[in-house]
Amino acid sequence: MFIHSANLLYTCDLSEGTAIKTTLSTLGMAIALAGAAFGSPIVNVQFVGPGTSVADSNGVAVTPYEVKIDGVPQVVTCYDLHDDIQRGDTWQAYEYSLNDAIANGMFSSGAYGDATIGYESVGWLSAQTYSNPDEEVGLQYAIWHVFSHVNTLSGAENTAYQNYENALNAQITNHFAGFDFSHTTFLEPTTGAVGATGTKQAFVFAVTPGGGNQSSTPEPGTMVMIGSGLLCLLSSIGFKRFARKRG
Repeated sequence: MFIHSANLLYTCDLSEGTAIKTTLSTLGMAIALAGAAFGSPIVNVQFVGPGTSVADSNGVAVTPYEVKIDGVPQVVTCYDLHDDIQRGDTWQAYEYSLNDAIANGMFSSGAYGDATIGYESVGWLSAQTYSNPDEEVGLQYAIWHVFSHVNTLSGAENTAYQNYENALNAQITNHFAGFDFSHTTFLEPTTGAVGATGTKQAFVFAVTPGGGNQSSTPEPGTMVMIGSGLLCLLSSIGFKRFARKRG
């Protein structure tokens, strides 16, 4: 079984004061964010920084993200491969429920495929776990693949990636039966457009009554053990469209 320990988080540059960036092949694909999300809380977000680095076979750094939401530390997973952040950046974001994200989210326009399947896939994958670096990278790529095109992996990383993809496809077929999305929160910027200069990245996190895979107040000593992931890829980034189910 490939699912065992902690959740994924993402970055691509660990140097102090350096922009954490993604690569786009078509910046013209920028899609305006949906209109005001009435009823969705607006919070203040600050990017604190990454945790301990791990690299995939392409040399891409993978590490946790930590942000502060209204001053409270929160470990998050990034699913937005199209936008940039730097250490210390601050911005305002909507805290969307699953239904709000499907209706009003950055990726809800249809340009990135079926929004319901997409956001459900992000939420489900962000709750999955890994037990070694190969699985860590495989899960990360599966999350990025929801709304983006990703590089081809090889060896054990690719095996892990395919395992997560296969598990996701089975969940899609079963309409995520039995999975509880009620504790899943999508954190998306209130301004900007997907891929546009200055747009901040989107994150997802879930805090369940039992603690779940992510902690709302991570201790510095545990950041190494909290999952990690990958924010930048080495080749052009496109997007993946969903049909009735991913294939």
